[in-house]
Parts: sequence; structure tokens; C-alpha cells
Amino acid sequence: MDRDELLQCRDRQRTDFTWVDLRGQDLRSLDLRHCNLRQAKLETAHLELANLAKASLIKVQADGADFSQAILNDVRGTNALFNGANFEAAILNHSDLHKAQLTQARLTKAQLEQVRLTQSDLTGAQCGESFATEVTLKGAQLTGSNWSKAQLVRADLSETNLAQCDFQGADLRSANLQEAILDGTNFSETDLRGAKLTWGENPLENAIFTGAIMPDGVAFDENWQPPQIQAKPVPYLRPSSPPQPQTLERPNRFLLVNPFFKVPDVGPKKPAPPKMIQELGQRLPWTGLVGLVCAYAGWGAVMKLLSAPMAAIALILLGSLMPAAEIAAIPYVPFIGYLAILLSLAPTFSAFIAATAIVVGLALGISGKISVGWSSAEAIQASLWCMEGVVSVIMLFLFVFSGGSVSYASLPIALLSIFSTALVTLCALAWPMMESEGLTTKQRSIVSFLVTASGLALGYFLWLPG
Repeated sequence: MDRDELLQCRDRQRTDFTWVDLRGQDLRSLDLRHCNLRQAKLETAHLELANLAKASLIKVQADGADFSQAILNDVRGTNALFNGANFEAAILNHSDLHKAQLTQARLTKAQLEQVRLTQSDLTGAQCGESFATEVTLKGAQLTGSNWSKAQLVRADLSETNLAQCDFQGADLRSANLQEAILDGTNFSETDLRGAKLTWGENPLENAIFTGAIMPDGVAFDENWQPPQIQAKPVPYLRPSSPPQPQTLERPNRFLLVNPFFKVPDVGPKKPAPPKMIQELGQRLPWTGLVGLVCAYAGWGAVMKLLSAPMAAIALILLGSLMPAAEIAAIPYVPFIGYLAILLSLAPTFSAFIAATAIVVGLALGISGKISVGWSSAEAIQASLWCMEGVVSVIMLFLFVFSGGSVSYASLPIALLSIFSTALVTLCALAWPMMESEGLTTKQRSIVSFLVTASGLALGYFLWLPG
């Protein structure tokens, strides 16, 4: 499988990629959240800036893969192979990497908060400046690994092989190092306040503590000896904020977890606008557009049943152009359709429905803004949805309790308007999808007008009342 095939599968909402072979593929910046990549082959694959949050990487083979600045929160990666992989500045918070192979891996400036790495092999791994608070490394193999200037507050390093490890300048406050193997381990300038260590007969001969702050809070010197009785534990101090690494050629990770935080000239670029009709057709979201044609066909049938004036039809055509004109007006489209219906009904009946809908809608919007704290846009949107619902309910209610004798509240009109409203709402994502595909405002306006006009014509001219 290559990148294009993977993208096609993701477009079809596929998430199961068990045993898939993606060795050496360019998968940068892909959205692979919740995907099942169990036992997948990802050797030397490029996954920079990819989002694999909550993905399954159990027994995955990813030796030499590049995960730099990728998001791997809540990943399940037990027994995975990441030998020589690059996780520089990656986010792996709350992930499970039990018994994972990470020899010679690079985790510089990575975020490893509450990561489970029990019995994992990190021999020779480069983990300098990583943010690894409350990481669990019990029984792990860390021989020759580098953790200089790392945040390891409350880390569990019990029963861990720390031979030749470098913790220079690291923060190991309240860490658990009981039964750990300290053979040439470098703790120089390390903060060990409140840490738990198992001291042998010659506690200082197997490790380097030059300039360190010892577990009892005393600066190390050649005469320091471990206390016979453990001193009162040092209160837990919250570590500093996680680093926010960024590079010149790649955007800050903050943009990945906050996609609406806009910075000029940063992040993925929009594709160039299509220049040929064939290219335009390939980028259009046909499923959503066909649904909108059906929705507007329902409005066309309603207009036919009501013998609507041209002003009502013109209102619907005008409303369909609002999303294409870069106005966030998804709820306005069916609302204008209801205005068209009211223009086609008897004046007294239209005034009654309009007054009721306006009173209820405004009451909801104002109460939401005051009591819930909605913004003005949210209050207006909620009011419009409420008005549409009120109009639908009144029309259907009057038909049922009049036994069908009220000609201007016929059942087909009520059902068709409700159906069209729901369908417009479901298919409204076609507008932002066209924008993401690079269509210009003019191109989106033409498409929306053609969709609306064809739907209205289809419903108006093909409706055959029984």
C-alpha cells in the first residue's frame, strides 16, 4: 500500500490497517487517529507531524521510522519495534509502550508524561530535555541512554538497569530508583530531592553525584552519607510547563492540537484552484451536492404545491449563495426556505406562524446568551434553528387536528419542508469541503447556484400531486 491508497481508504472512513505494508512511505502530516495499525510494517516510514492519537501500534515494526513532532497520545504500542526511530519533539503522553524495543531511538524534547515503558529496551536512547513526568520505566533496560536535562519528576525507575546512563542536570524529584542498577550512572547537577534510592554498603562508589541535590535536600559533597532514617519527604513540586519546540521548516506542534489558531504562512497550504472543468469535477464533493439537489427538490415541490410567487423562489436561490460567499450561514439556508413558504400562505396564517416562531426563537437565543453565556453568533444560530422547528411543528399540528381540511397546511408541504431542512443540514458540509479543495469564491458560487436551481426545477416541474 502507498500513500495515495492509504488516503483513499481514510476518505472512506476505513480505520483497520492490520498487517499493512507501508515501509519507506511518505506519511507526513496524515490524520491516522484511532487507526488500527497492529503488526503493520512501518520501517523507515516518514511520519513527521502525523496524528496517531489513540491508534493501535501493537507489535508494529517501525525500526528507523521518523515520528518527529508527531502526535501519539494514548497510543497502544506494546511489544512494538522502534529501534533507531526518531521521536524528536513528539507527543506520547499517556501511551502504553510496555516491552517496546527503542534501542538507539531518539526522543530528544519528546513529551512522555505518564507513559508506560515497563520492561522496555531503551539501550543507547537519546532522551535529553524530554518531558517525562510520572513515566513508568520499572524493569526497563536503559544502559547507555542519555536523559540530560530531562523532566523526570515522580518517575518510576525501580529495578531498572541504569548502567552508564547520563542524567546530568535532570529533574528527578520524588522519583523511585529503588533496586536500580547504578553502574557508572551520571547524576551530576541532578535534583534528587525526595527520590527513593537503595543504598548499599558503599553507596557512592558506583555513581557520580557531583553538584547534585541529594534526596534529603542537601547539596552533595565528598562527606555526604545517606541518612539512616528516611527524612520527611520533600513536598511534590509541580514541574515546569512542557516545552513548545518548533523549527524553522516546520510549524509549532501547538498548531496541530489547536487547528483554529491561525498564523500567517504556517501549516498546510491550500491546493491551487482548479483551472479545467475536468479537474473541478474531480474535486467536487458529489455525495453532498447530490443530497443538496434532493433537498432543494423538496423545496421546489413545496413551491409547486403552494403556487408560490417568484419572490419566494428567488429567496431560496439567494440563500443558497450565502455559504459560497464565505458566510457561515448553514442554518440560514432552510430558514430562508421557510420564509418562502410563509410568503406563499394566507397573510393571517403567515403572520400567526411568524409571530409565534419569532417569540419562541428570540426567547431561546436571549436566555441562552444571558444564562449559558452564548456568543451573539451562537444565540442567533440557535434562534434560527428554533424558529424553523416552530414553523414545522405548527404546520404539521394544524394539518393533523384539522383532518386535512386546511388546504394551506397540507401534509405533503409539512413533511417535504421538514425533510428538506434535515437534508440541507446533513449535506451542508459540502461548502467547507469545496473551500478546502481550493475552489475560489466564484467557483463555489456557480456550483451552489447550479445545485440550487437544478434542485428547485426538478421538484417544481416533476412533482405530480396525487
